[in-house]
Amino acid sequence: MNWLKVKYYQEQIEKYKNHLNTLGYNAHGVRIKCNQLAEFFEQQQIRGIEQVEEITEENIRTYYNYICNRPNKRNGSILNPKTIHEYMSVVESYFNMRLQYGEIEINPVSTIKIPYPKHKTDRAILSQSEIIELYTHTESLLERAILSLAYGCGLRVSEMVQCNMDDIKIKEGVLIVPRGKNNKRRVMPLSPGVIKDLDDYLNEVRIYENTKESQSFILNQRGRRMQKDTYNRILKMIIHRTANERIKNKTISIHNLRHSIASHLLEGGMPLQQVRQFLGHDQMETTEIYTHIQQRQIKKMIDDI
Repeated sequence: MNWLKVKYYQEQIEKYKNHLNTLGYNAHGVRIKCNQLAEFFEQQQIRGIEQVEEITEENIRTYYNYICNRPNKRNGSILNPKTIHEYMSVVESYFNMRLQYGEIEINPVSTIKIPYPKHKTDRAILSQSEIIELYTHTESLLERAILSLAYGCGLRVSEMVQCNMDDIKIKEGVLIVPRGKNNKRRVMPLSPGVIKDLDDYLNEVRIYENTKESQSFILNQRGRRMQKDTYNRILKMIIHRTANERIKNKTISIHNLRHSIASHLLEGGMPLQQVRQFLGHDQMETTEIYTHIQQRQIKKMIDDI
């Protein structure tokens, strides 16, 4: 960031860096975001703007147009929509930080519509009745615990792999994800149904395991930390037991259970921001993907499983 001649901008980047560290971003992510913010400040510097307070909505629109047309520094092609959105998200995040600290009253980026790139990944969703069918066809407390971590807690499979005994607070009714995506920490409340499933597994199965890894919550048959492939293999076994061709025809992995709970929570009336926090999404637009999924209204939430 030596190209920033204005010391004020250098100080702002350092402040933003500390803010990201406080939020739990990993070093690589912090470095990328700070470099992107530095490019934004560089463009303001080129235009003779030397104080953030001087930056207007029009200046930000000008920067957006610049990013949309700036060649990729590696291959000379135009930046893809996802990268453009990431650049603008950093600018928005920076001003949100200032808003949070009471330094401004309005985020100047909030009135600018930045198109979010369409998500091409298939997001197969199970209905509530299909989720209940999965639970009905479990044959062990281990299998119920796996479903409750994936669906009831909405964990990514990588988060399930890393889940430790100390991360699950049965008495407090919460689960802690110390290092989710981008190393972000989050704490989520557990429903009574999920608490029962996890507690049953803990006290009737896990406590008696001849374990080689005392920290891991879910263990495989060898007493070691269960891995991604095993989680998905067990889920496929449960699906096969249902003999439900509708479920079988969907390409379902552990991650699709996360998609399912996201859709169900939104349909059940949970505000988008709360669903975002529950899932640990970095961007609101990621959560909004689920809003287009049309299924019948949920009558009962996870407590009834």
